[in-house]
Amino acid sequence: MEWPWIVILLVLGIGVFLMMRRVGASDPLPDAPNRLVIDARSPSEFVSGHIPGAQNVPYDDVARMAKLIGDKDRAVIVYCLSGSRSGVAVRKLRQMGFTAIANGGGVYGLARNLGVTLVR
Repeated sequence: MEWPWIVILLVLGIGVFLMMRRVGASDPLPDAPNRLVIDARSPSEFVSGHIPGAQNVPYDDVARMAKLIGDKDRAVIVYCLSGSRSGVAVRKLRQMGFTAIANGGGVYGLARNLGVTLVR
């Protein structure tokens, strides 16, 4: 009678762990003079607050991101609200041959990591 509860708690614990990892996860952030920061959220999310100097290209427009980046070795950080959409864009860009692409995770965590205040 006890084992169903153990299984349920185990599944819930793993789910919480994976969710926390995804939301807080980010790649090591490249630090280069020509580093590009891309906000992969929608334009309305972008105007509500973004990293200073970030370019807004929604995550599903990877072709436009690739054109903006140009050099496949250019240091780039892509972020969104939680790191999920930016993760999709980063995977696609890596498949296209871009090598210095980092998932910056969520906008608030990235701002804290970079020590910047969001532009509104």
